[in-house]
Amino acid sequence: KNNVFKYIFVRNKKKFLLKYENQLDNNYKLFSCDLLNDKIFNLLLEIDPIDSFCYFPGMPFMQLVKHAKRDVLMDVFEINYFKPYFITQFLLKKKKLNFNSNVLYVSSISGIDKVATKAAKTQMPCQVKKNIRATIKTG
Repeated sequence: KNNVFKYIFVRNKKKFLLKYENQLDNNYKLFSCDLLNDKIFNLLLEIDPIDSFCYFPGMPFMQLVKHAKRDVLMDVFEINYFKPYFITQFLLKKKKLNFNSNVLYVSSISGIDKVATKAAKTQMPCQVKKNIRATIKTG
């Protein structure tokens, strides 16, 4: 707990609050959205410029290759790579990241998405911006 104001985007507010409400202070605004659609971009217009952005929704993929379905794999990449990429791009274009901001991407390393998602995300920090620190964490 600290005095930093937080914008929190979750799929299910009720589930999130049941698990984390006792760890939160009053310095936050909670948004509900599914990252598989583009509602988040409208919600991001409502936020003030920020100093830090942390992205860790994670969508692990735990199927055998012979049973994998293309639509499921595309959702994994949408959540774990494309969405953080385009959210970061949106935040930059709309000037929602303050000078010397920090951007943190946390990636799941479980399942088959480990190699491809991590490989794709390692390129993202190199492409963000000189005055924005971008970091990849896996775990």
